[in-house]
Amino acid sequence: MEGMQEVQFSPEAEKLAIKLAAFAIMEQLCDDGKITEDELKYIAKKREIDILVRKSA
Repeated sequence: MEGMQEVQFSPEAEKLAIKLAAFAIMEQLCDDGKITEDELKYIAKKREIDILVRKSA
């Protein structure tokens, strides 16, 4: 892509992005009924991810 600059992210930002993307997949699994809300909360707590508001499906 001509004219676009390369963007550099810190290793910490990349790790956080991966962690949040994986958690988004877990949220979708919860919405699909594959895991429970309690399991999702456990994962969030274990991975130190704050769930401020969760909209139920």
